[in-house]
Amino acid sequence: MKIDKLTNIFFSATGTTKKIIKSISKGLNIKEIREIDLTKSNNRERFNLEFQKNELLIIGIPVYAGRVPDFLISILKKLKGNQPVILVSVYGNIDEGLALEQLKDLLGKRGFKIIGAASFIGEHSYSCKEFRIAHGRPDKQDLNQAKKFGEKILSKFIKNSNIKDIPEIKLDIDKSLFSHLLSIILPIISLPQYGSKKFIKKPYLNTNRCNHCQICVELCPMKAIDKKTLKIDDSKCIRCMSCVKNCPQEARKIEYKIPFLVKKFFELNKSNERKTPNIYL
Repeated sequence: MKIDKLTNIFFSATGTTKKIIKSISKGLNIKEIREIDLTKSNNRERFNLEFQKNELLIIGIPVYAGRVPDFLISILKKLKGNQPVILVSVYGNIDEGLALEQLKDLLGKRGFKIIGAASFIGEHSYSCKEFRIAHGRPDKQDLNQAKKFGEKILSKFIKNSNIKDIPEIKLDIDKSLFSHLLSIILPIISLPQYGSKKFIKKPYLNTNRCNHCQICVELCPMKAIDKKTLKIDDSKCIRCMSCVKNCPQEARKIEYKIPFLVKKFFELNKSNERKTPNIYL
């Protein structure tokens, strides 16, 4: 089966998910690539796609509190088709959660055929100099694994002449206690996804370092930063830390409200142990 076009749909506030998607794309070796970056609010507002017959999709999202970011659900529900799709989640070395299961259910109901899925690790959004979590990931080893994942998907198309001949994957995820509890509670109770606000402050701005380059304003996916004052609207901020990670002057900083409690949480979840990607083919 020949695939002529690849469409990459992703949200990547700190760039980690985008890096993984690009490496998978290299392994697929498809020349025509369309990129839909949902980190940009204008792309989310005008999201409306049509697909060709021999087109492959990759959908990549970060894991927020064990789930697909809630504001992306309504956008992804606009997708319809019968094309093959690869699902990718990126989490911060704590827990891969339920994101892949959510994506598989959502895309499957809309006619797409899930031919591959993977959960990769990226530097945690709350990683900082004082407390590093998966620092520098995805690293060379992660990106090489992502490329090999793409190559394995490519071999599926080479071996099969028709998409119908490619079996749909099963997600045999070894769930943590957190993920098990989440899967039980979510159908019953609507849990707030940004409860981290109780433990993580709005990114602090060092006015002595800031040169008002406006990069934080431009890259904020939720348009939460005022252009003039550079103040953050807490009601819009999702604590993605795009403004911190992308500031060339390092003028913004991550601050924990209760440092001991936050660090204890990460320690209990073995955040210092290197977790490896999970591949589902």
